[in-house]
Amino acid sequence: MWPGHFASPEKVLPIPPTRVSLPCNAETSASISKHFEAETLARGLGGVHLPTVFVLGADSPLKPQHSIATSALMPNATDQIEDTGHIV
Repeated sequence: MWPGHFASPEKVLPIPPTRVSLPCNAETSASISKHFEAETLARGLGGVHLPTVFVLGADSPLKPQHSIATSALMPNATDQIEDTGHIV
């Protein structure tokens, strides 16, 4: 998955060292699930009136349509899809 975040194979960096806290991960996942079910983000984004540009990588493992759907909830947001991965 990590190499898929980069625009080109020659730009792939070594995976940085990470630490994971299982209790923190569990609490975060539970919180995200509650907010997802309550549609907290979907309802709140309509109140964001700041000009916002979502810059998306066409080859990102995170599909552009998800960010496009998110930006559609914001009255002053636009999308810009670049010919790149998730990380330039």
